Formats: sequence, structure tokens, C-alpha cells
Amino acid sequence: MINKKSLLLLLFTFLISVMLVACNDDSDAGGSSNESGNESDTETNDNNSEEPYEISIVTNSYTPEPPTPESPAWQAIEDFTNTKLDITYVPSSNYEERFNITLASGDLPSMILTNKTSSFINAVQDGAFWDLTDHLADYENLSQLNDIVKNNISIDGSVYGLYRARPLGRMAVTIRKDWLDNLGMEIPTTTDEFYDVMYAFTHDDPDGNGQNDTVGTIVSEYPGPWDIMQTWFGVPNKWGD
Repeated sequence: MINKKSLLLLLFTFLISVMLVACNDDSDAGGSSNESGNESDTETNDNNSEEPYEISIVTNSYTPEPPTPESPAWQAIEDFTNTKLDITYVPSSNYEERFNITLASGDLPSMILTNKTSSFINAVQDGAFWDLTDHLADYENLSQLNDIVKNNISIDGSVYGLYRARPLGRMAVTIRKDWLDNLGMEIPTTTDEFYDVMYAFTHDDPDGNGQNDTVGTIVSEYPGPWDIMQTWFGVPNKWGD
């Protein structure tokens, strides 16, 4: 089980990591005076005078060679946050199995990546994870988390993790503008217009070759496109956005 000290430090570490780029940008822009720069150096030295705090993480990997402790980015995060990271990367193909084994072992890391699965819900109800609900408001960035998404990831009205935000427009439908021009049609802006375009692309020979060889739409096996299309009808995508 994650103790409260780990919880508070993890939240602090998360915020510091988010601020890293902004702090570097301010420094590069020359917005700090020598005096403020010296103060920053002093604070950093004071922080690093303490022993690094060890944080263990289990997450998935989509690449055969995930980052290692020798990575410059890994080392920079450790130096800036005064932490010692122990990250276990699990191939995404068998991550759910490894997640369940980790839960069953009772030896949980400080942080673990999970979806809202039945295994996770049962573990929460058994007291394996800390309730973060009352702590989020204490942090500037975490207090701005989307209330709708927080509600969707909540269990019995409480939040037990931080969601991974995705922009709503990260995927889109690609359409053949040349076919629209050939048929004298405009880019559709409603679901009815989109249907009319798909029908015309299928039946009205948009490529002009006189053959019945076109289709209205092609959707990949990956479910992402359906996430987009269902939002057109007021249905949230699987992230709850």
C-alpha cells in the first residue's frame, strides 16, 4: 500500500516535473536577474543536500527498448526532483496480466499505470490505494483537472489516480478534397452532410474513371476513429471527454 508520505511526495514530484520546461524557458529568456538566479541556485543546492527519495514505478512500454537510467532525460528528472527512480517497463501486450500479478503479490510500487478495470476497482475497495480526492485542491496544477474526467475515473465518488489527458482533436477524419471538387460538393459540417458525401463517394464515381471501384469511407481496425465519430452524436469517447 502507498503510504501518505509517498503520496504527497509523488504529487509534489509530478508538479515539479511539469514546471521543469517552464522554469528552463524563463531562464533562457533572461527574465531572471543575477540575484534571483543565485537564490535559485541556493534552493537547488539545499534540495540536493538531502538523500534522493526513492520512487518505484510500473508502467507499460510500446517499444522494444524503453528508456534506461542512463538516459539523459531520466537523469535530469532525478537531479531536478532529487529522486531515485526505479521504473519497470512491461510490454503492452501482457501488461494487464503483469498488473494483476502485481496486485495479487501485495508488493505494490509507489506508482502504477492502470485503466479502470475490475481488478483495479476491487483493489481500491480493498484499501490498496490512497484516496487523492481531498489532496488535489492543494496543488495549483492538479486543482485544474477536468471535473468531468475526474468523475469518470472516480470509484465510489473518490479519485484514486491521475488521468492521462489527451487533446480532443488529436485525431481527425481525412477526406478527398479532389473527389469533393469532382462531385461539386463542399466539406461536410454535419452528420447528414457527411452521410451524403460517403454515399456520393460510393455511388457517384468520384474519381471519374467510369468504374464502380470507390468506397465512401475506410476505417482502420484501431478503434480510435470510432471514438471520434461517436462524439458527433453526443457520446463521450472512452476517456470520458
